[in-house]
Amino acid sequence: MSQRVDFHCHILPNADHGSDSIQVSLNQLLLQRKAGIERIVATPHFYPEQTSIEDFLWLRDECAKALLAAMPKETPPIHLGAEVLVCPGMEEMEGLEKLCIAGTKTILLEMPFGHFSEKILYTVERLAMLDLLPVMAHIDRYEPEEVQALMSLPVLAQVNAASLCKRSVRKMLEKYFVAGRVVALGTDLHGCKKNALADYEKGLLKLGAFNEAESNDTAARILQSAEVLGG
Repeated sequence: MSQRVDFHCHILPNADHGSDSIQVSLNQLLLQRKAGIERIVATPHFYPEQTSIEDFLWLRDECAKALLAAMPKETPPIHLGAEVLVCPGMEEMEGLEKLCIAGTKTILLEMPFGHFSEKILYTVERLAMLDLLPVMAHIDRYEPEEVQALMSLPVLAQVNAASLCKRSVRKMLEKYFVAGRVVALGTDLHGCKKNALADYEKGLLKLGAFNEAESNDTAARILQSAEVLGG
């Protein structure tokens, strides 16, 4: 049976605006467990124009250590990654591979909002030519023409399951699910409101068990070599 994987969430305390305390992070983990999530990728935001890779990794790892010391034993396995904002020319950055999910060559990339310029799309194309596996974060957020331009490149995709409550989003993404290019689902969890994952669970029901299982199985294969926090 497939493990339910949350491939994209912001649960590390004080790593970004997803959680401002250990208690918030613990509440988030409880929400994830109640939603049936059995494996987690923590993906704090990385903004190349605001911080260095080294400073980001130091902060992420310190926040992860704090969470590890406080979280209960029944917490699902957590893998450390990043949600990396795409900026023009970033394919030239040294140490970019350090932003991959630890133990893998998979990097979660976030596109800037608004129209995707040729320069940005060229950067994604160049990133895909490196020894990395680019997975584009929450492609459900973008306009259909932007999704089409992005997915014309040799990349894979992650979808926020809550968006699948909308029929228009399901219709837009259907061909990418069928083609196996949506390789992961996520909550994109920020904060810990009581019903924060209600739409996530509804979206999975709309998606259907087969497509969810396919995406979870692919995510599990991607994470096969991934390091586990505290492991």
